[in-house]
Amino acid sequence: MFFAAIAFTSCAPPPKPGLHGEQGFKEAVFDQKTLEFYMNGAGSEGLRFYNVRRFRDDVEGTAMVMGTTKDGNDNYGEFGPHYRLSDRVTGTIVTYFVCNEARALKSVQWVQEAHEASYAANFKEADVSALLALEDCNGVRMNPERSTTDGEHWSMRMTAVRIVDDEVRDLRGSVFCDEPCPTLCGIEPRYYLNMRY
Repeated sequence: MFFAAIAFTSCAPPPKPGLHGEQGFKEAVFDQKTLEFYMNGAGSEGLRFYNVRRFRDDVEGTAMVMGTTKDGNDNYGEFGPHYRLSDRVTGTIVTYFVCNEARALKSVQWVQEAHEASYAANFKEADVSALLALEDCNGVRMNPERSTTDGEHWSMRMTAVRIVDDEVRDLRGSVFCDEPCPTLCGIEPRYYLNMRY
């Protein structure tokens, strides 16, 4: 019985291919309140975003956020803060999947099992705050974009937006992470969920 279970798991088909190619997702939206929650967390020095899947066969993909500590680790705690995966926009509200580290790792793993690029992008608190301070801004849109450092690895651009009436309207302001992980993963690569497989 035990061996049969192993055989079944190892022969499971790979996740369904995503709709957006190697980069794994098209866009993900995060509201101001959520971003400030992570930036204001004890020990938080910035924000980190991962491209992920909500579930194994999530062909749309999305992004997940977590605060980062001074030494570059995810600022996760068993009792919070937890990871948040952007799901959808309804009116002026962004809904999320909130999950612990084990579930967040699965969301990263499903991307890798689908043979899509798996990457993380870091943003400084000052840069995020500057975007949120723009007139009419109440959130950001994350989009995949290739790193200009090598033109090969994927990273993310953060654009200031106005979320209103189910619409996400771009404002004049964005910041790009040009040193994504796996291109640059700091002093301890295992601080990044996408480097644990």
